[in-house]
Amino acid sequence: MTAQATQFRPINLTPGERSRRINLNALMLIIKHWHARARQRRQLAQLPAEMLKDIGVSRADALNEASKPFWRS
Repeated sequence: MTAQATQFRPINLTPGERSRRINLNALMLIIKHWHARARQRRQLAQLPAEMLKDIGVSRADALNEASKPFWRS
């Protein structure tokens, strides 16, 4: 069995390319956050009354929160 070593060379990016890459990473994080928020709101809307009572949230409050668009906090 032969082991192979891989050498990684740094990528030389111009400042503009670096900025676009950083902006793309930031955008991906925002999209992931929005996706998680939408999923959590769907789950909140599906909780039974007993669980909502346990966490101190009324059905009306849960439905109000679940009706918000994913981009709104």
